[in-house]
Amino acid sequence: MIHKQHALYRNRQRNKTAVNTQKHATFRNKLNRKIKEEKKKDFTGRLEKAKQNPKQQAKILKSIISKNKQARESPTTIRYEDKIYTKPIDIANALNDHFITIGKKIFATIPHRQDQSNSIMMETSKHPQFTLRHN
Repeated sequence: MIHKQHALYRNRQRNKTAVNTQKHATFRNKLNRKIKEEKKKDFTGRLEKAKQNPKQQAKILKSIISKNKQARESPTTIRYEDKIYTKPIDIANALNDHFITIGKKIFATIPHRQDQSNSIMMETSKHPQFTLRHN
């Protein structure tokens, strides 16, 4: 199947028509689904065989988990409410403000009946807001 997919790709590159592109894309997607299904079956079977052996299960799971562990980096700049922040503490505070006020902002855009909104606002005002503090 992989050889067929490669042949379809070469044909697609040589004769760039909509039909060749569609044939290759369809077959490639089918092949990718088949590969994922087979991998899932393989790992499920291996885990089932190692049901009584936790160490073996851990090894199998470790082989599934991505080995490409890339370190995550914080953003260096962020735009929030038409202001650009570059200092890490300002970025953290802007993100914090966004997440603690998003509920109120969404609520404000939803049309409510007058009697409903008053009771809901009273309930939501009982909960304190969290703030990010740095020493």
